[in-house]
Amino acid sequence: GIMSSAGSLSKLLDDNNIDLAFISEHKLREQHKSFLDSVHCSYSAFTLCDASVASGSRCGKGGVAVMYKKTCQFSVSLLDVQVNDRILGIKIDHKAVKPIFAFSVYMPSVNYSYNEYAECIEYLQDLYECFSEQGTVFFFGDFNCDINDSD
Repeated sequence: GIMSSAGSLSKLLDDNNIDLAFISEHKLREQHKSFLDSVHCSYSAFTLCDASVASGSRCGKGGVAVMYKKTCQFSVSLLDVQVNDRILGIKIDHKAVKPIFAFSVYMPSVNYSYNEYAECIEYLQDLYECFSEQGTVFFFGDFNCDINDSD
């Protein structure tokens, strides 16, 4: 969890000079939005939290975030394409190349129905089709799947 490993994340950001960190977190709630902005003084975060968690509940389906180095803030912008609270998109502009559209994803786990998983895959396909015509598209995060499983 990001809350217990914030120090490790901060060190990782420094040690590897990371510009962008895509985070999927099992218990990312509204009250944690400001926490991600405090993990490292050189980074800010776009955060999308699980909207279905009841107040006081210990369980949730999670949320996603993108932490970005503040020196990159003029080339990184939040995409206004919220399809659900599992997918967060950003646009990375660079004058020399087409833009990059990057999405932080937290797919449903095995305790959700196949239909819910398939619906999220469909959202990703729609996002890819929409943005691939304008630039390069990347999906990062927890896909909760086994790519070696034939099912």
